[in-house]
Amino acid sequence: MLQQTQVATVIPYFERWLERFPNVQTLADASQDDVLKLWEGLGYYRRARNLYKTAQIVAHKKGSIFPETYEDWLELPGVGPYTAAAISSIVNGEGVVAVDGNVKRVAARLFKLDVPEEKHVRELLTPFIPKKNPGDFNEALMELGATVCTKSSPTCLFCPVQENCQAFVSGEVEAYPKPKVKVARPHYERYALVHLKDDALWLRQRSEDEMLNGLWGFVLVDEQPKGAKLLPPVKHAYTHFSQTITPALAKTSSKIEGSYVKVSELDDIALSTLDHKILNVLKNQKLITL
Repeated sequence: MLQQTQVATVIPYFERWLERFPNVQTLADASQDDVLKLWEGLGYYRRARNLYKTAQIVAHKKGSIFPETYEDWLELPGVGPYTAAAISSIVNGEGVVAVDGNVKRVAARLFKLDVPEEKHVRELLTPFIPKKNPGDFNEALMELGATVCTKSSPTCLFCPVQENCQAFVSGEVEAYPKPKVKVARPHYERYALVHLKDDALWLRQRSEDEMLNGLWGFVLVDEQPKGAKLLPPVKHAYTHFSQTITPALAKTSSKIEGSYVKVSELDDIALSTLDHKILNVLKNQKLITL
């Protein structure tokens, strides 16, 4: 949950999650819809789906026994080098370096690296990781980057490794790492088809090969529906693109995949943040009551 999400945001989600899924078996036995519903609002839903798949593997194929090595952790869905290293070093005491964004920045300044690649950073730091409590070493590096060796205005005078920092010694701390070249994020204008009948909305569940797969939502189209009444638009940004979505009141078409969901049952299905924004427009227009 903490990957790409702030701690303050995560805490209530984490508490609800543990209440509903106190162990790996209860998570493995749940439905994907239940999992996505509890994750609703955290974004990056692939994390939830991979966590669910991993729980099923551990509970049903490995007898609820978790991996004990870095390499074994990497075999599980959604577990990359950073997660595998963090868990294996902290939980299993394995001497492998966990490289996150903060650690990359620390390494960039320690060794004067223009672009701190994960594999290279791990190779440079591995000789320094202690055999005893390697997890403490990883946590200390991450904390150093988060609190002292920050992206802007680093407090080098309080840094415990300043004497070993090549960038500090040469007076070039601000020069490392080199800033990434910003790429313009595309923006799209689309329409959300709003079909309302007997206090029910026409929604569809996204398929496995779609973004936000498994979540329910309004049907989105690129062209303005003919004869539709347009409602106030909403804006929503993702990592790689942003959208302006205009809800359009239109007649139901049998050619559009989906089904009617009663407004009173919306709390039982997982919806994306964008779809919640559209629902708020309908509420403000007094078309539905949430």
